Amino acid sequence: MQDDLKAPQRQSAGWRLFETLVSPATFSTPARYAIALALVGLALAVRLWLAPPEAGLPFITFFPAAALAAIVGGLGPGLLAVFICSGLATTLFMPPIFEPNFTLWSVIVYVLDGILVCGAIEAMRRYHAFYKQAAADLEEARLTSENANRALRDSNAELEQFAYIASHDLQEPLRMVVSYGQLLKRRYFDRLDGDGHDFVDFMVEGATRMQQMVAELLEYSRIDRDGEVPEWIDSGETIATVLASLAFATEAAHATVSVGKTPRILFHRAQFIRLMQNLVSNATKYRDPARPLEITIAARRDDRRWVFSVSDTGIGIEPQYFARIFMIFQRLHTRDKYEGSGIGLAICKKIVERQGGSVWVQSQPDKGSTFLFSVPITNADEAASAPIEGAAKRADARARRGQT
Repeated sequence: MQDDLKAPQRQSAGWRLFETLVSPATFSTPARYAIALALVGLALAVRLWLAPPEAGLPFITFFPAAALAAIVGGLGPGLLAVFICSGLATTLFMPPIFEPNFTLWSVIVYVLDGILVCGAIEAMRRYHAFYKQAAADLEEARLTSENANRALRDSNAELEQFAYIASHDLQEPLRMVVSYGQLLKRRYFDRLDGDGHDFVDFMVEGATRMQQMVAELLEYSRIDRDGEVPEWIDSGETIATVLASLAFATEAAHATVSVGKTPRILFHRAQFIRLMQNLVSNATKYRDPARPLEITIAARRDDRRWVFSVSDTGIGIEPQYFARIFMIFQRLHTRDKYEGSGIGLAICKKIVERQGGSVWVQSQPDKGSTFLFSVPITNADEAASAPIEGAAKRADARARRGQT
């Protein structure tokens, strides 16, 4: 087994040695021409050793000598060898030029064949040099790309580690600020004037908001650290669980929720719950008070993926903000109008992309929004991804029970 593994290495080393010997760059120009003359002399000696001059066969050893000269020395030494060999063959191994049995065409054909062979060898050498350079450039590009990807992964890992540590370590100081601010207000309530009460309220409110942002940042950084293994889940049953947990919010928003056919999917169950909670909560939060809120959850197959959609009849989104809303801590509205920190959709994006999918939005202002995300369909179990109408009906029934 080890010999089999070493064989390609020996072959590769031998090929590299062969390339070094036959490369014109290995020898100086005089040395290459000297090698060509030496090959011609060797061919002549072999020809005389094989048979006497009167036996004919003028080109039996000269043609290989010219080809070898072209391989080792290049085009110039190869052509030199062709013409010298043709002269030697004509002079030593053929009848005199003016005799009837002299065949001029054989000499011409030999010379033309030699020129063509030398040209072909030179073309192959140049192609080989171009190929080697292209392969070297490609390998360099591949290594550069791998190094860049490795550096990017390391940088992302360091950023996630920093976000996790920073958000975790900030929790305790913020709790102290909130606790002592509330204690200050209770203990010195009678000693503070109106501005003092406002200042303490601002401090507590700001620290509380910061606590919420840090907690959500901590959750965001934990998405990739979740050790949960993806499993086949009934998305309809999971959506029903989500709607049951949000029954108070949908009832307060007077929302009508409907759920279509949904498939079994390979997903992290807890993260799928978090994903659907964020999308449905956004639909109830950004409702339009001028018209009833309708939320529709559906799924359809699109080639090798499932596409889920959560549609609403809310306030809608301007097209120029479609990308911004998925960025961390990006808000389109003030906090006094809509609560939240602006990280919910960023969490959705990270959850979906961790599963190999993508998330996007389709929306028109004052008409509503549709948030869509894709889930890849694996080759392992096509049957497990079949839509489940019964689960959709149960999810829809649970949602309606939560509204009554």
